[in-house]
Amino acid sequence: MSIVDPPTWGHAAAEWLAAIGTVAVALIAIFQEWFRRRVFRPRLTLNARVGRPAAEKFIWEMTGGRPNVDVYFFRLEITNKGNAPARELQLYVASAERLKQDGTYQVVDRFSPMNLLWTHTDNPTLPMLLPGMPPRFCDLGHIADPSRSGETGEQLPGGAAGDGVLALDLEVKANSLSYLLEPGTYRLALKLAASNHPPTDYTLEIKFPGKWFDEQEKMFSDGFGLRLV
Repeated sequence: MSIVDPPTWGHAAAEWLAAIGTVAVALIAIFQEWFRRRVFRPRLTLNARVGRPAAEKFIWEMTGGRPNVDVYFFRLEITNKGNAPARELQLYVASAERLKQDGTYQVVDRFSPMNLLWTHTDNPTLPMLLPGMPPRFCDLGHIADPSRSGETGEQLPGGAAGDGVLALDLEVKANSLSYLLEPGTYRLALKLAASNHPPTDYTLEIKFPGKWFDEQEKMFSDGFGLRLV
């Protein structure tokens, strides 16, 4: 009958050291990933101004042989000032408030919160924004020549003749016309976020007297105003 020698302390110690080494490697990998995310990350900022290229006059091409319509587009600038790409960016309009005569703001009840569209994409999500690059633009809204509102369909019931309408460039143009704002001073609550960047809140003030000017510089100075508050 053969006798099997019991495991030696040296053999057991080697197994323990191997297990400890495996755990240590896993912990180091986790720490490295945590450290990388702490050091290398995007830093998104939003800027609002009225002037090219954030604001421009365009031609709205109509169908059915109808004459084209002049339209002003207004955009917000998004910049990544961090040291890592921002991924899957969205800019969300959480609420809209209108200034009353007594100096307070009242919630626009008919407004429907949703994302804005990124310029030239018709998409509410931007796949990536690299650090150190020029700003990317997100469409805020547009104002079409009010004399052609019957053809563009951007008019509100009961609106004053000749007044413009601010059409927010949201991901859905609701049949309730909740994306259309009559002349006034507004504050929009914005949330800028990415899949690897926490939401950042902004308050955007819009001054829109409803006047239309064919001259672009006149429109930018007297027909529309933007600022972060």
